[in-house]
Amino acid sequence: MAKRAYTFSLVTHDRAEDRFEASLRAAPILAILRDLEPAVAVRRAEALWDAGVNLLEVSLANSRAFETLEQLVARGAQRGLPVGVGTVSRTEQLERALAAGAEFGVAPGFDAEVASTAKAIGVPFLPGVATASEIQQATRFDYRVLKMFPASHLGPDWVLAMKGPFPSIRFVPTGGVTASNAVRFMEAGALAVAMGSSLGETDIPALLRRLREAGNQTAGDR
Repeated sequence: MAKRAYTFSLVTHDRAEDRFEASLRAAPILAILRDLEPAVAVRRAEALWDAGVNLLEVSLANSRAFETLEQLVARGAQRGLPVGVGTVSRTEQLERALAAGAEFGVAPGFDAEVASTAKAIGVPFLPGVATASEIQQATRFDYRVLKMFPASHLGPDWVLAMKGPFPSIRFVPTGGVTASNAVRFMEAGALAVAMGSSLGETDIPALLRRLREAGNQTAGDR
């Protein structure tokens, strides 16, 4: 697949990663839209954007996911906001999503072929990790921001534990993150959190403020 310019990058992949990381830091919730009909997903996305969430991920969880992705990409473009694709496990999924306008990808685990393809294309990508060995694999491909999955099983202490051997790696906890535990992940050193249905009726602006405060505090401690 040929390279192309993305919102996150004007020149190089490193620039793309920097901008993606900065977007996560500025509004530290990556919202996941999963198993929603396209019209419902669009309404949900509009509400999330209005509440201050800047990054949305469409999970490839059903047969209409690409249709949903295309509609959200079009709506996001009107606001100057990127939309990404999640649950990416194969290179053809990533390439099809990018052709539909996705500007970043997220995976449940680490796959060397998908990770190397994302690097070659020059698109921000979050491989999933749950062990030190998987983190080491990701660092060999020069990834420094990783999806921590499943966060509910690993817990905030996992983030703290991994800061020792991997001080330059930042994590985005995903899977079981709620309004009640999100701040604890940030206090442990997470860059941002990914949340899906748990956002529900959450007061998102208030949660974003608390997450930013926790993130700024931990950044000051480093």
